[in-house]
Amino acid sequence: MKTIYLLFLFLSLSLMQAQSIGKYSLSVKGTLDVIDDYYAEGIELNLFRNKTLYSIGYYTEDEYVFFGDQPDEIYRQLNLLIGKYNDSKNQKFRFHYQAGIGLFWATLRTDEIKHEIFLGNTYFTETVRTVGVPLKIGGRYMPFSFMSIGIDIQANLNSKRSNTRPMLSIEFGNIRSKK
Repeated sequence: MKTIYLLFLFLSLSLMQAQSIGKYSLSVKGTLDVIDDYYAEGIELNLFRNKTLYSIGYYTEDEYVFFGDQPDEIYRQLNLLIGKYNDSKNQKFRFHYQAGIGLFWATLRTDEIKHEIFLGNTYFTETVRTVGVPLKIGGRYMPFSFMSIGIDIQANLNSKRSNTRPMLSIEFGNIRSKK
């Protein structure tokens, strides 16, 4: 995971020097889903140009179950997205939507029980890899030209295990024009 974060940092510093990009940001995301027992986090590099938003993102989702079926499931995604964004007139709010292509790999529980125990069962696992269609829609509040906070709803449609997650996001970079 540290290697992925360092790669994003290196890539973002290189892209920030490019003159043809109007706006850019590095976004950190996270969520804690108590209903589905999942914790998710991610990092994205966003490039804004002529109302078009380009993103590359890495996300990891880990199931946490204290009592119940074991082992925990783990999801990983690497997505390339393109979409549109619209800023409010005062440039304090942004709405965006994106779609793209991504790699999805996971460790999933099978239906076959390995051990039966009192508060849950231990299952065999399988490792899956597939290509998915990531979708994202979200909104941002931009109190400063260099920072925003917001919410994204992210989905990954694939043949193995499609999922949807709301995620909180904090972005840093050249996010909007200075006034």
